[in-house]
Amino acid sequence: MKVRKSRFYATIFAIVAYFISGFLLKRYTKGDQEHYREFYNQCFYDGSVVWQEFFCYQITLGSTEPVYFYIVKIFHGLIAKDTLIAIANSILVFLITILIFKYYKNTITRIIFLFLVFTNFYLIVLLLAAERLKFSFIFLIVALFFFNIKKIVFFAIAMLTHVQIALMIAPIYVSKILEDDMKLWKKVIVASLALLASGGVFYVMQEHIISKFDAYKLDDDSSTGIIGAIKTSIFIILAVISTRKFLILLSGLPIVALSYFLGADRIGMLAFILYAASVIYYKGRMDLPLFIVMLYFSYKSFGFILNVLNYGNGYGGY
Repeated sequence: MKVRKSRFYATIFAIVAYFISGFLLKRYTKGDQEHYREFYNQCFYDGSVVWQEFFCYQITLGSTEPVYFYIVKIFHGLIAKDTLIAIANSILVFLITILIFKYYKNTITRIIFLFLVFTNFYLIVLLLAAERLKFSFIFLIVALFFFNIKKIVFFAIAMLTHVQIALMIAPIYVSKILEDDMKLWKKVIVASLALLASGGVFYVMQEHIISKFDAYKLDDDSSTGIIGAIKTSIFIILAVISTRKFLILLSGLPIVALSYFLGADRIGMLAFILYAASVIYYKGRMDLPLFIVMLYFSYKSFGFILNVLNYGNGYGGY
């Protein structure tokens, strides 16, 4: 039986991701992981009921997004936390590999691009620190392999895992509606369904969204304000220059706007992913500017990993 090249590489990379991330996760005990470990180890106990566990979830992680909560609830007591996250990491890497093979047409540089992706600073952060966002990206990528109602369902699940993923979903629908050769009434239906699904999720998550905005406004964060917006806009500008697609600018404006309030450190990852994904989607390969940017973020990841090994926190000894 012939094995597809994409699945072969995806399996190899997923196995490597499982063992390497498992090794590092055992050493990542501070920062964000301190709170995730507290949630996993203390919010579920004999005699506890769902509302008590969810309240503990809100207190320890400051989140009301339910999907991550229920994932942990299902697997808590069955496997150790680091094992669960290492499995999730291997699934994410597997899906990313399949997606790259689907859209990256230049076979000569594809392996180089895969290496740069899997050593990228933002992916390392997803694998080791940003757990809720990691699961949200898993559901987002799964959605990309489906059509119609299944796609919308998985998009909704992704948003209910981490509401910021809406900034990734919006560009997908914008490009779909504006570029597809479909009749106007079909475009209206697609847009309406997307707005309805997004509106429903935002309605359910409104308290969480408001609380996050209030919390971030109190932060003394130099990456917010004009500086944050400028940092984030660099990725959007590079994407527009590389693809010559105005809709990328349209899709990126909400990301830039949110970076003003939430900071480039929090939103910059999404802008970078939009940039890289746009170039690969429209050009089928990375160009020189993307290669240089990818090279920089691969270099940056080594400092993050060293911090994990030395301090137990990817962002340093604090």
